[in-house]
Amino acid sequence: MKPTVVVSLLVSMTALVAACSTPEQTSNEADRPPTTTVGVSSSDSSGEASETLVIPQLPSAVFDPSANDDQPQPVSISIDSLEIDDAPIEDVGIEPNGEMEVPEPQDVGWYSFGPTPGAEGSSVLAAHIASGGVDGVFRYLDQVEPGDIVTIEYGDSQPTQQFRIDRVEQYNKTQLPFEDIFRRSGDPQLVLVTCGGDFNETESSYEDNVVAYATPISTG
Repeated sequence: MKPTVVVSLLVSMTALVAACSTPEQTSNEADRPPTTTVGVSSSDSSGEASETLVIPQLPSAVFDPSANDDQPQPVSISIDSLEIDDAPIEDVGIEPNGEMEVPEPQDVGWYSFGPTPGAEGSSVLAAHIASGGVDGVFRYLDQVEPGDIVTIEYGDSQPTQQFRIDRVEQYNKTQLPFEDIFRRSGDPQLVLVTCGGDFNETESSYEDNVVAYATPISTG
């Protein structure tokens, strides 16, 4: 969804949400080490429990979504090392409660109030590790390594852009570097975000976030 109205970002609320199912709900658990998430308990449309990852919002005032109209729109992402091949990217905005919209598990959400991938500042792509028993696009994001290549395809016949993973971090949900992840100036940076850490049975939530940072590869 591409919002067409000015959105006020509430500084005391939240900016990013990614729902992840409990380990029992995900598939192919024996194939790779488990990846986990952060957040508060919620329920999906089937009534099954799921976990909601909440990232506190930046003090970012008001953004006009039309400011990004002249930027190339990302439409798909590929990461060969994770066997992600042309996963669809959706433009996402802010829910009425201040949380970032996140699409279905087979899609990736681009935070469309920030830069497009490759533009000045930090472009944020977020996806589930799992939801409703279905593995998400970023199910194995914690296994990406420095040097791995991320390919972003744009609409309107724009050339693709490759990014090289620089580092992969895992943060406690209370210690995310929000100002870096959501910065709107400085060198271009692509940030991939999903859930990570141990699953807390008592809280019915995961404890951390996995964040992969990448920089564009010059084609010149």
